[in-house]
Amino acid sequence: MKISGVSVGKTDATRTAAEQTILMAFLSDGLTHREIDLIIGQDPKRSKGWISFGVLTGGFNLKGTDRGALFLFGRNEAKRVVRNMILKRNRKVLDRATGSRNKFKILLPYKDTFVLARSPLALQRMLSGEARNAIQRFFESRKRATKICQMQGCREAKGLDTVHLLRTRPILFIKAARKFGVKAGKIYRFDIHAVMELFLKTHMGLHHVAFLCKKHHKLLDDQRNAGGEAYRALVRTLVTGFYAHTSR
Repeated sequence: MKISGVSVGKTDATRTAAEQTILMAFLSDGLTHREIDLIIGQDPKRSKGWISFGVLTGGFNLKGTDRGALFLFGRNEAKRVVRNMILKRNRKVLDRATGSRNKFKILLPYKDTFVLARSPLALQRMLSGEARNAIQRFFESRKRATKICQMQGCREAKGLDTVHLLRTRPILFIKAARKFGVKAGKIYRFDIHAVMELFLKTHMGLHHVAFLCKKHHKLLDDQRNAGGEAYRALVRTLVTGFYAHTSR
């Protein structure tokens, strides 16, 4: 049996598992079509994302704007939505699940919260600890599912850290804050619910975080500080190898 040209086995169970992998990657992890083709074992330079695109559009009528629609849902909740989509063979389950803007439990503490600050940078410094804690809470279930350090060849399972890769947490927070700062004289008024929602969503895709042991966290930090193409190559090697863990 094939899904848009990809052999996925002869049984319905195998087909369902392949579809679940693609749907979770797109809706829950926010991967692009090319990134999904990569993690299902295809060469995205050749496939150009068309393999996963065929499954997502042909089987479930999904569009590019649906990418990451379940990203802020709990992992188990996202899986339930995806399984029901596969069972019913349509996207109505997704539309019902994502119908309310106040559906994300992780954002409830920030509802109707506004902060005054002189700039996005000032807001980032003010809420640095909260942003760090939000990231830890958000990725905790994914980190538990990963079980071991994602650096190839490492089997360390204790004390894993959530590590930012190409862009640091402060940079991502400031980028989000710039979208929701309303000038009020010499200061800005920030909608914290909107800032935190966008801040978390900027972590979609393969190249934002990894779960590493203390040793390899330090290694990555040292490589980042050295900068250059060597660090970016290390990140590319890392992310192409660890998705099998994070997709579970």
